[in-house]
Amino acid sequence: MVKLRLGFAVFVYGLLILGSRGLASEQCVPVQLDIPNEYQRFYRTDGSLLKGLDRCILFAQSSSFVGSRISDSRFVSCATHSAPPERGAGKPCSRPDYIRSISALLEVTSHCMGIADLRPFLPKFTGESGIFHNAFGPGRDAGLGQMTSIAIRETTKFLSGVREKWKNHPHPICRELSRQKQLWLPLALSEVNSPRTVNLSACETIAAPWGPARNVLHTFILATTEIGRISAQIQKYGIVEKLGKLGMTAADSEDKRKAWELPKEIYRLEDLNGILVAVAYNAGASEIGNRLSGYLDKRIALNAALTKDHFNFKTDMSKLNSMNENALKNLKTSEVTFPEYLKIHQLIGHPGYGSDMMRWIYRFNENVGQDVCTPARIEGFLAL
Repeated sequence: MVKLRLGFAVFVYGLLILGSRGLASEQCVPVQLDIPNEYQRFYRTDGSLLKGLDRCILFAQSSSFVGSRISDSRFVSCATHSAPPERGAGKPCSRPDYIRSISALLEVTSHCMGIADLRPFLPKFTGESGIFHNAFGPGRDAGLGQMTSIAIRETTKFLSGVREKWKNHPHPICRELSRQKQLWLPLALSEVNSPRTVNLSACETIAAPWGPARNVLHTFILATTEIGRISAQIQKYGIVEKLGKLGMTAADSEDKRKAWELPKEIYRLEDLNGILVAVAYNAGASEIGNRLSGYLDKRIALNAALTKDHFNFKTDMSKLNSMNENALKNLKTSEVTFPEYLKIHQLIGHPGYGSDMMRWIYRFNENVGQDVCTPARIEGFLAL
């Protein structure tokens, strides 16, 4: 599945231009986000499933590019679900009631989807929208997950299957939500099936009460269905065999050591899957599988061995950022890590997406608390 984040690349470029001109206005607009009652009741009854989630959202909203360095034009208002989005709405204020509404949407949807840990998704939402419901990119990337028409076209295929699982979910709120037709409506189906796929009616995934809920639902569907697609790419390109030729061995399933306790040349396949799934949310599994295969093929030809360090998305990109296009093209594959290779050769999506997410992981840990907003161990996420 390809999210085709060309719009996101333009979005990031726009942010950099804005940043070079100075900070945008820090003013905000009070917003009462009236989400469906089912989400509110779940939150009131069960409370937060992730301790500290409100603090994570507050930090993301105040510190992300979208939250702190973006013009009012990046936020939109929607009169109705079918109305065109109106730019210039202003950044929503991070008031407790607004944050609680966002928290409820994230927690209820992830719980009904069977996602045991919400934390790996917080850097995604932060990098995409600053965790604001009405963020809107130049490429019409809409809402909390910055969903595009092409992404919606793919996730819509899975709606009926996900809905059936919710009908049989142990939690009564999930079963109630499965009966709410507004949540499961195919989004802009006539446009999705036409050549004008960029013209998704963005307000269908932004306007309250059901728009933000639909956005989060489709975002989680997109992220979770990439798991199967990445597994297929690993099989298709013989990734495990190629890694073996370069001196890296997949850990035996009986090996009970933690990922960070394994030697540098031994990795867990589930950790590799996790890295690729995280990056594929932005570029699509096919693009990431193709690039990884190309990276390994070139290193095999050069007889350039690998270690787990070559798959650490904490890689400092400052060296690459200062190089011109010709210098980048002349870099040997034996001299770069996989994140750097993506930065140079990735054609679809934002090439620095994985590294941006890794930076958010560290920022969350440093400012909100270790393991509060991010996976329990950094080395198990976006690093082997």
